[in-house]
Amino acid sequence: MRRRLFGALVALLGVAAGCGSDEAAASSGPFCKGQSAPHLLCADFDEGPVNSGWSALDVRSGGTVETVTNPVQSPPGAALARASADARAVAYLVKTLPGPVTRMHLAFDMRIEAAGKGDSGATILKLETSTGHQVTFNVNHSGDGLGCSGAEFVAGAEPSSVVCAGQGLARATWTRVDVEAHYAEGSGNLVIRLGEQVVELPLHASLGPTFGVSLGVRTYAGGGEWQVAFDNVLID
Repeated sequence: MRRRLFGALVALLGVAAGCGSDEAAASSGPFCKGQSAPHLLCADFDEGPVNSGWSALDVRSGGTVETVTNPVQSPPGAALARASADARAVAYLVKTLPGPVTRMHLAFDMRIEAAGKGDSGATILKLETSTGHQVTFNVNHSGDGLGCSGAEFVAGAEPSSVVCAGQGLARATWTRVDVEAHYAEGSGNLVIRLGEQVVELPLHASLGPTFGVSLGVRTYAGGGEWQVAFDNVLID
């Protein structure tokens, strides 16, 4: 994370599902040991507890996050978040960083194993610049498939959202997700790429003393169970 004024052009790595650079989507062994540059967080879930390197686990209403050996993107381990939509459960890995933050880059591999039923929806990623500002990345049922959206929540204002542009999300398939955010007081920009899906969202940020990243599943609609696997997480 580099603390610099907003105004630089957003630099993105558009990475297709299951492929990418050596540092972005290795699939032949422990991911973090192969990293040539330091990161604020590298989590491949290959050693130690599932929350190793994270600040906290946020699990509520029966949600769980655990290490699994199948499915994995880079062996031997990955994280699997489970949350019931009927219970509006939460299953998050949380990383808290010092603020204020003016730039953040995050990348991770994601695989949707189960996506509830009916009109079920879940928040996969939450970025929190202050108690009054949150940005979320969400997956929801869209027709017979799955769609996605980005949303901004600002204290005292109506939420705003943008639906992904591109084809639907595939189940039981690893997809590399790349997130780049630039923040300034009252403004900013967020771009999320995952395969052919793109979310571009203007922001109205308020900057606080800490910056929070929550990755996993928080259900907010419908019923059934969500199961989403994560691997090879980078924050810088």
